Amino acid sequence: MLPPFAGVIGAVARYEADFSLNVALTGDRAEVIDYTVDYFNDPLTFCTTKPRLLNQSLALIKPFQPMVWAGFLIVLVAMGLFYHAACIVAQPLKTLNPAPKDTSPSFSQTFLKIFGACLSQGFHWSEADGPRVLVVTWIIFSLVTLTSYVAMLTASFTLPTLSPTLNTLEQLVESDFSWGIQDQGAADYQLLKSSQVPLYQKVYKGLKVCPSLDECLIMARDTKYAFITWRLYMEDRIAIRFTSVTGERQLHVATTDFVHADIAWAMNPGCPFRKKFSQQIRRLLEAGIISKWLSQIINDPTRRQAIDTEETRQEGQLQPLGLGQLQGVFYILMIGNAAAFLLFTEELFMHSP
Repeated sequence: MLPPFAGVIGAVARYEADFSLNVALTGDRAEVIDYTVDYFNDPLTFCTTKPRLLNQSLALIKPFQPMVWAGFLIVLVAMGLFYHAACIVAQPLKTLNPAPKDTSPSFSQTFLKIFGACLSQGFHWSEADGPRVLVVTWIIFSLVTLTSYVAMLTASFTLPTLSPTLNTLEQLVESDFSWGIQDQGAADYQLLKSSQVPLYQKVYKGLKVCPSLDECLIMARDTKYAFITWRLYMEDRIAIRFTSVTGERQLHVATTDFVHADIAWAMNPGCPFRKKFSQQIRRLLEAGIISKWLSQIINDPTRRQAIDTEETRQEGQLQPLGLGQLQGVFYILMIGNAAAFLLFTEELFMHSP
Protein backbone atom coordinates (compact mmCIF):
# COMPACT_ATOMS: atom_id res chain seq x y z
CA MET A 1 0.00 0.00 0.00
CA LEU A 2 1.47 3.34 -1.10
CA PRO A 3 1.55 6.20 1.42
CA PRO A 4 -0.85 9.05 0.64
CA PHE A 5 0.54 11.76 -1.61
CA ALA A 6 0.63 15.41 -0.63
CA GLY A 7 0.53 18.46 -2.87
CA VAL A 8 -0.97 18.45 -6.35
CA ILE A 9 -0.59 14.68 -6.82
CA GLY A 10 -2.62 14.01 -3.68
CA ALA A 11 -5.23 16.58 -4.70
CA VAL A 12 -5.70 14.95 -8.13
CA ALA A 13 -5.74 11.43 -6.67
CA ARG A 14 -8.45 12.45 -4.15
CA TYR A 15 -10.51 14.23 -6.84
CA GLU A 16 -9.92 17.58 -5.14
CA ALA A 17 -8.51 18.87 -8.46
CA ASP A 18 -9.37 17.83 -12.00
CA PHE A 19 -5.82 17.81 -13.35
CA SER A 20 -2.32 19.19 -12.83
CA LEU A 21 0.14 20.49 -15.38
CA ASN A 22 3.84 19.75 -15.74
CA VAL A 23 4.10 16.57 -13.64
CA ALA A 24 6.99 14.11 -13.85
CA LEU A 25 6.03 10.49 -14.57
CA THR A 26 7.05 8.05 -11.84
CA GLY A 27 5.96 4.50 -11.14
CA ASP A 28 4.44 5.16 -7.72
CA ARG A 29 2.46 8.15 -9.00
CA ALA A 30 1.08 6.12 -11.90
CA GLU A 31 -0.60 3.79 -9.38
CA VAL A 32 -2.79 6.55 -7.93
CA ILE A 33 -3.37 8.92 -10.87
CA ASP A 34 -3.66 8.78 -14.67
CA TYR A 35 -1.31 10.53 -17.06
CA THR A 36 -1.72 11.99 -20.51
CA VAL A 37 0.89 11.20 -23.13
CA ASP A 38 4.18 12.83 -22.15
CA TYR A 39 5.04 15.97 -24.09
CA PHE A 40 8.52 16.81 -22.85
CA ASN A 41 11.59 15.10 -21.43
CA ASP A 42 13.15 17.18 -18.68
CA PRO A 43 16.40 16.01 -17.05
CA LEU A 44 17.82 16.90 -13.68
CA THR A 45 20.84 19.16 -13.64
CA PHE A 46 22.39 21.73 -11.30
CA CYS A 47 23.60 25.30 -11.29
CA THR A 48 26.46 26.95 -9.42
CA THR A 49 28.12 30.32 -9.14
CA LYS A 50 29.67 31.76 -12.28
CA PRO A 51 33.42 31.34 -12.75
CA ARG A 52 35.33 33.80 -10.58
CA LEU A 53 38.54 35.67 -11.39
CA LEU A 54 41.57 33.83 -10.10
CA ASN A 55 44.25 35.57 -8.05
CA GLN A 56 46.28 37.85 -10.34
CA SER A 57 49.31 38.22 -8.07
CA LEU A 58 51.37 35.98 -10.38
CA ALA A 59 50.10 37.59 -13.59
CA LEU A 60 53.62 38.74 -14.53
CA ILE A 61 55.00 35.20 -14.70
CA LYS A 62 51.92 33.37 -15.99
CA PRO A 63 52.56 34.13 -19.69
CA PHE A 64 55.33 31.49 -19.66
CA GLN A 65 55.40 28.03 -18.15
CA PRO A 66 57.96 27.34 -15.38
CA MET A 67 60.18 25.36 -17.78
CA VAL A 68 60.31 28.34 -20.15
CA TRP A 69 61.32 30.69 -17.32
CA ALA A 70 63.99 28.25 -16.15
CA GLY A 71 65.33 27.91 -19.69
CA PHE A 72 65.34 31.68 -20.15
CA LEU A 73 67.33 32.27 -16.93
CA ILE A 74 69.86 29.59 -17.89
CA VAL A 75 70.30 31.08 -21.37
CA LEU A 76 70.58 34.59 -19.88
CA VAL A 77 73.43 33.59 -17.55
CA ALA A 78 75.14 31.48 -20.21
CA MET A 79 74.93 34.27 -22.78
CA GLY A 80 76.49 36.69 -20.29
CA LEU A 81 79.39 34.30 -19.76
CA PHE A 82 79.85 33.66 -23.50
CA TYR A 83 79.80 37.35 -24.40
CA HIS A 84 82.21 38.22 -21.58
CA ALA A 85 84.58 35.44 -22.68
CA ALA A 86 84.31 36.52 -26.33
CA CYS A 87 85.20 40.09 -25.42
CA ILE A 88 88.26 38.93 -23.46
CA VAL A 89 89.44 36.68 -26.31
CA ALA A 90 88.91 39.43 -28.89
CA GLN A 91 90.78 42.05 -26.86
CA PRO A 92 94.37 40.96 -27.85
CA LEU A 93 93.36 41.00 -31.52
CA LYS A 94 92.68 44.72 -31.34
CA THR A 95 96.45 45.41 -31.32
CA LEU A 96 96.40 44.55 -35.04
CA ASN A 97 93.60 47.04 -35.67
CA PRO A 98 93.56 49.65 -32.86
CA ALA A 99 91.17 52.05 -34.59
CA PRO A 100 88.32 52.32 -32.09
CA LYS A 101 88.79 52.45 -28.37
CA ASP A 102 87.14 49.38 -26.85
CA THR A 103 87.96 48.03 -23.44
CA SER A 104 86.79 44.66 -22.18
CA PRO A 105 83.80 45.12 -19.82
CA SER A 106 83.55 43.48 -16.42
CA PHE A 107 81.24 40.51 -15.98
CA SER A 108 78.65 42.60 -14.12
CA GLN A 109 78.62 45.12 -16.97
CA THR A 110 78.32 42.31 -19.51
CA PHE A 111 75.44 40.72 -17.66
CA LEU A 112 73.60 44.04 -17.38
CA LYS A 113 74.04 44.62 -21.11
CA ILE A 114 72.68 41.17 -21.95
CA PHE A 115 69.74 41.65 -19.59
CA GLY A 116 69.10 45.18 -20.88
CA ALA A 117 68.88 43.86 -24.44
CA CYS A 118 65.88 41.77 -23.30
CA LEU A 119 64.14 45.05 -22.42
CA SER A 120 65.03 46.66 -25.78
CA GLN A 121 67.71 48.89 -24.23
CA GLY A 122 70.50 50.18 -26.49
CA PHE A 123 74.19 49.78 -25.55
CA HIS A 124 77.63 50.17 -27.07
CA TRP A 125 78.64 46.61 -27.93
CA SER A 126 82.05 45.21 -28.75
CA GLU A 127 83.12 45.88 -32.34
CA ALA A 128 84.96 42.59 -32.71
CA ASP A 129 83.36 40.10 -35.14
CA GLY A 130 82.97 37.25 -32.64
CA PRO A 131 81.09 39.20 -29.96
CA ARG A 132 79.01 40.87 -32.69
CA VAL A 133 77.65 37.53 -33.88
CA LEU A 134 76.69 36.63 -30.31
CA VAL A 135 74.99 40.00 -29.83
CA VAL A 136 72.97 39.73 -33.06
CA THR A 137 71.67 36.26 -32.19
CA TRP A 138 70.85 37.37 -28.65
CA ILE A 139 68.97 40.47 -29.84
CA ILE A 140 66.86 38.32 -32.22
CA PHE A 141 66.16 35.85 -29.41
CA SER A 142 65.25 38.70 -27.03
CA LEU A 143 62.97 40.35 -29.58
CA VAL A 144 60.95 37.18 -30.16
CA THR A 145 60.81 36.37 -26.43
CA LEU A 146 59.80 39.89 -25.40
CA THR A 147 57.13 40.14 -28.11
CA SER A 148 55.65 36.79 -27.07
CA TYR A 149 55.70 37.79 -23.40
CA VAL A 150 54.00 41.15 -23.98
CA ALA A 151 51.35 39.55 -26.20
CA MET A 152 50.55 36.86 -23.64
CA LEU A 153 50.54 39.35 -20.75
CA THR A 154 48.15 41.64 -22.63
CA ALA A 155 45.89 38.68 -23.37
CA SER A 156 45.88 37.61 -19.71
CA PHE A 157 44.78 41.11 -18.64
CA THR A 158 42.18 41.31 -21.41
CA LEU A 159 40.80 37.81 -20.80
CA PRO A 160 41.82 36.92 -17.23
CA THR A 161 41.90 33.34 -16.03
CA LEU A 162 38.66 32.14 -14.44
CA SER A 163 38.03 29.44 -11.89
CA PRO A 164 36.99 26.04 -13.32
CA THR A 165 33.30 25.23 -13.58
CA LEU A 166 31.44 22.14 -12.36
CA ASN A 167 29.60 20.29 -15.12
CA THR A 168 29.15 16.71 -13.91
CA LEU A 169 27.92 15.01 -10.75
CA GLU A 170 31.32 13.41 -10.32
CA GLN A 171 32.96 16.83 -10.24
CA LEU A 172 30.30 18.11 -7.84
CA VAL A 173 30.66 15.35 -5.23
CA GLU A 174 34.46 15.63 -5.34
CA SER A 175 34.42 19.42 -4.91
CA ASP A 176 34.08 21.50 -1.75
CA PHE A 177 30.56 22.59 -2.78
CA SER A 178 27.41 21.60 -0.91
CA TRP A 179 24.26 20.77 -2.87
CA GLY A 180 20.55 20.55 -2.39
CA ILE A 181 17.02 20.75 -3.76
CA GLN A 182 13.93 22.82 -3.13
CA ASP A 183 11.25 20.31 -2.11
CA GLN A 184 11.65 16.95 -0.37
CA GLY A 185 8.28 15.82 -1.66
CA ALA A 186 8.96 16.49 -5.33
CA ALA A 187 9.82 13.93 -7.99
CA ASP A 188 13.51 14.86 -8.08
CA TYR A 189 13.89 13.99 -4.40
CA GLN A 190 11.98 10.71 -4.82
CA LEU A 191 14.01 9.70 -7.87
CA LEU A 192 17.33 10.29 -6.10
CA LYS A 193 16.08 8.57 -2.95
CA SER A 194 14.92 5.42 -4.78
CA SER A 195 17.91 5.18 -7.13
CA GLN A 196 20.31 2.27 -6.71
CA VAL A 197 23.14 4.03 -8.56
CA PRO A 198 26.00 4.63 -6.06
CA LEU A 199 26.68 8.13 -7.37
CA TYR A 200 23.02 9.13 -7.03
CA GLN A 201 22.90 7.65 -3.53
CA LYS A 202 25.91 9.76 -2.57
CA VAL A 203 24.15 12.84 -3.93
CA TYR A 204 20.97 11.94 -2.03
CA LYS A 205 22.82 11.59 1.29
CA GLY A 206 24.36 15.07 0.89
CA LEU A 207 21.14 16.90 -0.03
CA LYS A 208 20.35 20.15 1.77
CA VAL A 209 16.90 21.64 1.34
CA CYS A 210 16.51 25.36 0.57
CA PRO A 211 13.21 27.19 1.19
CA SER A 212 12.21 28.59 -2.23
CA LEU A 213 13.28 28.62 -5.86
CA ASP A 214 14.67 32.17 -5.82
CA GLU A 215 16.47 31.62 -2.53
CA CYS A 216 18.00 28.41 -3.89
CA LEU A 217 19.26 30.25 -6.97
CA ILE A 218 20.62 33.13 -4.88
CA MET A 219 22.51 30.64 -2.69
CA ALA A 220 23.95 29.01 -5.81
CA ARG A 221 24.94 32.42 -7.20
CA ASP A 222 26.57 33.81 -4.06
CA THR A 223 27.96 30.78 -2.21
CA LYS A 224 29.56 27.40 -2.83
CA TYR A 225 26.19 25.72 -3.21
CA ALA A 226 24.87 23.69 -6.15
CA PHE A 227 21.11 23.77 -6.68
CA ILE A 228 19.70 20.57 -8.22
CA THR A 229 16.41 20.68 -10.10
CA TRP A 230 14.80 20.16 -13.51
CA ARG A 231 16.65 21.90 -16.34
CA LEU A 232 13.64 23.62 -17.94
CA TYR A 233 12.31 24.74 -14.55
CA MET A 234 15.71 26.17 -13.65
CA GLU A 235 16.51 27.84 -16.96
CA ASP A 236 13.09 29.47 -17.10
CA ARG A 237 13.58 31.10 -13.71
CA ILE A 238 17.16 32.10 -14.48
CA ALA A 239 15.94 33.73 -17.70
CA ILE A 240 13.40 35.79 -15.75
CA ARG A 241 15.21 36.81 -12.54
CA PHE A 242 18.91 36.10 -13.06
CA THR A 243 19.65 37.28 -16.61
CA SER A 244 20.66 40.86 -17.42
CA VAL A 245 19.17 42.98 -20.17
CA THR A 246 22.17 42.07 -22.34
CA GLY A 247 21.48 38.34 -21.91
CA GLU A 248 24.29 37.68 -19.41
CA ARG A 249 23.42 34.97 -16.88
CA GLN A 250 24.33 35.35 -13.24
CA LEU A 251 24.71 31.58 -12.73
CA HIS A 252 26.48 28.72 -14.42
CA VAL A 253 24.25 25.80 -15.47
CA ALA A 254 25.97 22.43 -15.78
CA THR A 255 26.38 21.14 -19.32
CA THR A 256 25.48 17.54 -18.42
CA ASP A 257 22.19 16.04 -17.28
CA PHE A 258 21.12 13.04 -15.22
CA VAL A 259 17.89 11.22 -14.25
CA HIS A 260 15.74 12.09 -17.25
CA ALA A 261 11.99 12.26 -16.57
CA ASP A 262 9.00 12.45 -18.89
CA ILE A 263 6.62 15.35 -18.23
CA ALA A 264 2.86 15.04 -18.70
CA TRP A 265 -0.47 16.16 -17.27
CA ALA A 266 -1.80 14.38 -14.19
CA MET A 267 -5.53 13.52 -14.21
CA ASN A 268 -8.07 11.86 -11.94
CA PRO A 269 -8.06 8.07 -12.02
CA GLY A 270 -10.39 6.95 -14.79
CA CYS A 271 -10.77 10.46 -16.26
CA PRO A 272 -12.89 10.17 -19.45
CA PHE A 273 -11.14 13.11 -21.10
CA ARG A 274 -7.59 11.78 -20.82
CA LYS A 275 -7.53 10.28 -24.32
CA LYS A 276 -8.82 13.52 -25.85
CA PHE A 277 -6.11 15.52 -24.10
CA SER A 278 -3.47 13.02 -25.19
CA GLN A 279 -4.67 13.25 -28.79
CA GLN A 280 -4.32 17.04 -28.83
CA ILE A 281 -0.89 16.87 -27.19
CA ARG A 282 0.29 14.45 -29.89
CA ARG A 283 -0.85 16.85 -32.60
CA LEU A 284 1.09 19.71 -31.00
CA LEU A 285 4.17 17.51 -30.69
CA GLU A 286 4.03 16.40 -34.32
CA ALA A 287 3.72 20.03 -35.45
CA GLY A 288 6.72 21.07 -33.30
CA ILE A 289 4.65 23.75 -31.59
CA ILE A 290 5.46 22.75 -27.99
CA SER A 291 9.22 22.97 -28.45
CA LYS A 292 8.80 26.28 -30.27
CA TRP A 293 6.64 27.68 -27.46
CA LEU A 294 9.13 26.63 -24.81
CA SER A 295 12.04 28.22 -26.69
CA GLN A 296 10.16 31.47 -27.26
CA ILE A 297 9.04 31.76 -23.64
CA ILE A 298 12.48 31.15 -22.14
CA ASN A 299 14.25 33.49 -24.54
CA ASP A 300 11.66 36.28 -24.39
CA PRO A 301 13.56 39.40 -23.14
CA THR A 302 10.35 41.13 -22.05
CA ARG A 303 9.95 38.62 -19.20
CA ARG A 304 13.29 39.49 -17.59
CA GLN A 305 13.21 40.92 -14.09
CA ALA A 306 16.89 40.60 -13.27
CA ILE A 307 17.98 41.36 -9.72
CA ASP A 308 20.41 44.29 -9.93
CA THR A 309 23.93 43.40 -8.80
CA GLU A 310 27.29 45.15 -8.95
CA GLU A 311 28.26 42.86 -11.80
CA THR A 312 25.20 43.74 -13.90
CA ARG A 313 25.65 47.45 -13.19
CA GLN A 314 29.19 47.30 -14.61
CA GLU A 315 28.24 45.46 -17.78
CA GLY A 316 29.20 47.33 -20.93
CA GLN A 317 31.55 49.69 -19.07
CA LEU A 318 35.29 49.87 -19.55
CA GLN A 319 36.82 48.28 -16.46
CA PRO A 320 40.12 49.85 -15.27
CA LEU A 321 42.92 47.63 -14.03
CA GLY A 322 42.89 47.20 -10.29
CA LEU A 323 45.42 46.26 -7.66
CA GLY A 324 44.50 42.60 -8.18
CA GLN A 325 45.96 42.69 -11.70
CA LEU A 326 49.00 44.86 -10.93
CA GLN A 327 50.02 43.67 -7.48
CA GLY A 328 52.84 41.64 -9.03
CA VAL A 329 54.50 44.87 -10.17
CA PHE A 330 54.38 46.21 -6.62
CA TYR A 331 55.92 42.97 -5.35
CA ILE A 332 58.81 43.36 -7.79
CA LEU A 333 59.26 46.99 -6.73
CA MET A 334 59.38 46.05 -3.04
CA ILE A 335 61.78 43.16 -3.65
CA GLY A 336 64.04 45.41 -5.74
CA ASN A 337 64.04 48.13 -3.10
CA ALA A 338 64.84 45.59 -0.39
CA ALA A 339 67.73 44.18 -2.43
CA ALA A 340 69.05 47.69 -3.14
CA PHE A 341 68.88 48.57 0.57
CA LEU A 342 70.82 45.43 1.51
CA LEU A 343 73.51 46.15 -1.09
CA PHE A 344 73.72 49.77 0.01
CA THR A 345 74.13 48.66 3.63
CA GLU A 346 76.82 46.14 2.63
CA GLU A 347 78.75 48.79 0.69
CA LEU A 348 78.40 51.27 3.52
CA PHE A 349 79.97 48.93 6.09
CA MET A 350 82.44 47.06 3.89
CA HIS A 351 83.90 50.02 2.01
CA SER A 352 83.68 52.77 4.59
CA PRO A 353 87.13 54.13 5.66
